[in-house]
Amino acid sequence: SPPEEEDPMSGKGRDWLAGLLLAWTSPPVLRGVKPEVQKHFPRPLREGDTLHRVGDTLVSGLGRQEILRLLAECKNLGFKREGSAFVDAVRESASRVLARAPTARDRKSGKGMDWIGGIQLAWTSPPVVRDIKPEVQQHFGRPLSPGDRLNTIDKQSVAGLGRREILERLCGATLFGFTGPRTGMREAEGAESAGGLLGLLRAAGVVDNDFEKEVRRSASRAMASPPGEEDPISGKGRDWIGGIQLAWTSPPTVRGVKPHVQSEFSQPIEPGDILRSVDGQDIAGRSRQEVLALLSRSSVLGFGSCKGSRFREGIRQAAAKALSSHPAQADSESGRGRDWIGGFQLAWTSPPVVRAVKPEVQELFEQPITPGDVLDSIDGESTEGLGRQEILDRLSRSEGWGFEVSKAFSFRTSLRQAAKDALASPPAETDPASGWGR
Repeated sequence: SPPEEEDPMSGKGRDWLAGLLLAWTSPPVLRGVKPEVQKHFPRPLREGDTLHRVGDTLVSGLGRQEILRLLAECKNLGFKREGSAFVDAVRESASRVLARAPTARDRKSGKGMDWIGGIQLAWTSPPVVRDIKPEVQQHFGRPLSPGDRLNTIDKQSVAGLGRREILERLCGATLFGFTGPRTGMREAEGAESAGGLLGLLRAAGVVDNDFEKEVRRSASRAMASPPGEEDPISGKGRDWIGGIQLAWTSPPTVRGVKPHVQSEFSQPIEPGDILRSVDGQDIAGRSRQEVLALLSRSSVLGFGSCKGSRFREGIRQAAAKALSSHPAQADSESGRGRDWIGGFQLAWTSPPVVRAVKPEVQELFEQPITPGDVLDSIDGESTEGLGRQEILDRLSRSEGWGFEVSKAFSFRTSLRQAAKDALASPPAETDPASGWGR
C-alpha cells in the first residue's frame, strides 16, 4: 500500500511501523516514537534520528519498498543521531524549488516566495522570513518570527546572493543562521555538533550596542600585549574579551563569563563553550593574534555550546579543586578516601571505583555508568597503579575517560594474574585431544 500520510517537513510519505513513525527520506527519519518501544533500544530514540541500517544492510539510498522488505525479515535496527530532520527537509525542499519559479509573490517586497523546510522565505537580500510552521521552532534556541532574516548558510553570509545561489547552497547545507532585531542569532544545524551554536548579530539598521564595542576595544588592547594570565588547564594564555574570558586553545575556550554578558545571547554561555567563528569565519587553527584581529572589528560571535564540553570542563575544575585538599570523605568499602568529580563519586582504589553517579551525567555515555564500575583510563592511558594525586592531575587536563563494568574488570584482572602464575610453571595438565599441555 502507499504511505499512510504525508510528512509535512519533507513532502515525502511516512508510516507507523511497530511504534516508530518513519518519514521516507533517504535515509528514513524518525518523526515519532511510542514510549513502549524505547525499552528495546540501548539508548532512547528521539525524533530526528535516522534509520542507518536494517540488520547488516545500510539503507542510505534505498527506496521505501526496499527498506520495507528488509524490515519484514530483520532482527535488529540501527539508528544514528547524525543531524536533524529539519536539515534534511531544508535540503530536499531547496532541491525541489530550484528547478522552478517561486511559488508565491511577496506583497511587501514584490519578490517571489518559497517554503523551505517549514519556513516561508521572501527572496529579498538577504531573504526574509514571512511564515513558520510550528514544528520547525524546536530546532532553534529561540523562536523564529516573521521579519527575521536568513543571514548565513554554513557560517557564510548570503548578503548580495540571488535566489538560485542561495537555494544551491541550501541543497548541501548543515547550518542556517537567522537574525532578528536585538534578539541575537538563531542557528539550526545538522551532524557537525552535539549541541548547537549560539550567536550575536547586530541586526541591519540597529546601532552598535555597548557589548559589541567592548569586544572590539578589549580585543584591540589585547593585541598590543601578551596574554593577561596563564590558563592552568591548557597551559595556554587567556584574556578577558568583552566580559568573556577566553583561553587561547584552538579554537578558544570560554573559562569565565560576566553576568551582564548573558543578556546579549539567546542562550547562556558557560565555561567550556568554544568560540567557533567570528563574522562567519571558522577560527579553528588560527593564532591568538589572528583571532584578536578578527574580534577587533567583529559584529558576529559564534559559540559552540554542548553538554559534553561543559561536562569535561566540570571534570577538570572539580579535579583541580580536589588536588589541593584531602579526600572529602572516607569510603566505607575500601577504607580509602572518595570525592565527587564532575558528577561521579570516585573511591580512590587502584583503579578508582565509582560509588555514585548523578542522573544528568548518564546521557553523555553510550552505556549507563553504575556504582562498582571502574575508571579504567584517562585520555586513553590506563589508571592502574596510579595514586589519587596522579589521577586528579590527569583529570584536571583531560579530554576523555574510559569506564569499565566491574565484572569485566575483575575478569580481566583475574586473567592477568592467572597468566603470570602460569608463566612460572609447566602446564597444569595434558590435553588428551591434542597431547599438548593446558
